[in-house]
Amino acid sequence: MSSANLFERVEWRRTQTLESGASDAQRARDDSGFAAPPLLIGGVNSQREQMSTDADGYVGIHWVQGTIPHDREKEVLEYLSMLFERKPIKHDYGRFRYNMCYEFEPFGVFLYCDDTKERNKQIHNGRITLVLPGSCLDQFTADGLHKLCKDLILKFWFLATRIDVFWDDYRRIIEPNQVIDDADKGNISGFRKWQGYGERSFRDGELVRHGDTACFGRRGSDGSGKYLRVYDKYLESDGEMDCVHWEVEFSQERGKKVMLNLAMAEDVERMSGMIGAVIGGVVDFVDREAKRREKNIPRLNQLEWWARIIDILGVCKLRNPTPEKSVEKSAIWVERSVSVTLGMLRLAAGEQKFWEWIENVIQDGEQNMKSRQEAVLEEYYKQHGVPVDACRGSNNALEIPF
Repeated sequence: MSSANLFERVEWRRTQTLESGASDAQRARDDSGFAAPPLLIGGVNSQREQMSTDADGYVGIHWVQGTIPHDREKEVLEYLSMLFERKPIKHDYGRFRYNMCYEFEPFGVFLYCDDTKERNKQIHNGRITLVLPGSCLDQFTADGLHKLCKDLILKFWFLATRIDVFWDDYRRIIEPNQVIDDADKGNISGFRKWQGYGERSFRDGELVRHGDTACFGRRGSDGSGKYLRVYDKYLESDGEMDCVHWEVEFSQERGKKVMLNLAMAEDVERMSGMIGAVIGGVVDFVDREAKRREKNIPRLNQLEWWARIIDILGVCKLRNPTPEKSVEKSAIWVERSVSVTLGMLRLAAGEQKFWEWIENVIQDGEQNMKSRQEAVLEEYYKQHGVPVDACRGSNNALEIPF
């Protein structure tokens, strides 16, 4: 095979992977809309004396959304500015029928407001809305996340309308499609509606499975009050997290209760125990096949894999952010980890074809940077006193000492 044909095949595969990855990420974003929850703390022994290991995975909070009294707008803006060490960007548009908002880049944090007190009182009952997405919450340490929740409740009279909690299963005890299989067999209690779907694409004429998602419940006002998603995190995280992600969305009155309980936890350990408890309490997987006529759920044995998950949820810790990256550290990693591979590819393809291909790879990388990489890049520019807008999308960045 010629070097040209080799890179044409590689380019085609890369394009297919990016397209399928983008659709999966988009689906994940679409699925992170609005849900509804119950505060069910059953089945999980969060006080069990046992050491957690990294293999048990971590629990955490991946979305916080709620309202604050309009007269606390100035105080909450000052608090967020101090927290993120930057001033917000003001926009003359909003969501949820608000007509303006403040944005904290690059964390994806929004405070939605109205331009007059009268309008806010008439349309939003005198309250403004704060949205803290996972891209922001993932940056907090366990102690910092606990303090944030407590500050929102005690300092700003925050009423949650939605809060998502999660557990990442690095042991991959069960795959999402297998969870659906057990639900289809009737071995489930707590949900009447569920569905499973998968991300697929064709490669070299063969159907390749990228990942599966299992959804339980229904969002919105006509939902059951709880919504659970179980999906393969590998594709969404670009291969950084090889785990099965369990995420429960709580909203409305149930969301307020969950948020209040987590915020009022005495310490991080109790907070993580509560998160494990609410995840394990929204659903139960029992062996109905063993006793088909038995209607009393407590008399049925839990499925072995679910009993194992319940046991682990009782001892999981809050996730701390990954070690801080920098442009310099990333450059060192590339030199140490992929320089030999890049050299091999250049020899295989030849100068012209290689550099055409590598330029396309870099362009796709720039377009698909996550908020974490954006923050690292912005910090790098700040260290060298260069305006961010002067560097992005231009060759000026090459003039910065590297």
